[in-house]
Amino acid sequence: GNDEAADPTVITEIAQYFEKELDYRIPDNAGNQPADEAVVPGGPDGYLTNLPVNAMVEFIQRAGVPAQVSLSAGTFVCNHVLYHVRHFLECSFPGTRNGFIHIPWLPEQVVDKPGQPSMALDLSVRAVEAAIRAIVEHG
Repeated sequence: GNDEAADPTVITEIAQYFEKELDYRIPDNAGNQPADEAVVPGGPDGYLTNLPVNAMVEFIQRAGVPAQVSLSAGTFVCNHVLYHVRHFLECSFPGTRNGFIHIPWLPEQVVDKPGQPSMALDLSVRAVEAAIRAIVEHG
């Protein structure tokens, strides 16, 4: 995911929690800006990820890419999509694993966005590959 509201001091974040409530501080690309709305009415307040986030961060850092655990996917588009996916999986395929890694913009995407973090594509790929290795090894 790529979120303009993400912490600009963090390069790669792995979310632990997906929240039920949406509260977009800015409109999404389609102009939607829900406030105090449930992603899925009647759904649980939130979902914890079922991925080994600490191992993922460790593997990404060992691959030479800055990373940290994020307590939440926030209340913006990334969280919206993840909550829907997790809710669907829990209802239809219980126990299926899913999660979220926030990857920053590519350098060419921030030329006109001062202060936004960026990461070269090869580093982003290295981070995702390391995260997948952690998931496989720490099941």
